[in-house]
Amino acid sequence: MLTRKLRWVTVEPVLFFYMLGLFLLFGVFQNMVYQKVCMENMAKAPEGLSTCGASLHKEENKHLLDAVQAQASSWIRYSTARSTLLGDCVLLVYNYVLTHGQTVESECKHF
Repeated sequence: MLTRKLRWVTVEPVLFFYMLGLFLLFGVFQNMVYQKVCMENMAKAPEGLSTCGASLHKEENKHLLDAVQAQASSWIRYSTARSTLLGDCVLLVYNYVLTHGQTVESECKHF
């Protein structure tokens, strides 16, 4: 029954909505990660450096800027890999159900 309904849905709309959600997420996620990593590093920073704004881009704070960018880059890379692997797994299961779903149903009718 489920495979009959799934046959009407092609992979394009499923992939479209998945990628739409990812693209909407990444715009906000990158800023959030950068801000969070920056605030964690600011807790370790010397007095007088209290914001993650223009003061971080001054020459004397270059080591903090490099640390923030490196850590934020790592978090974003891990998140991208996780999202990609999750999407691949969903598409593999979807493809398996569409291609083998009919044979599984017909084999179950014999019991």
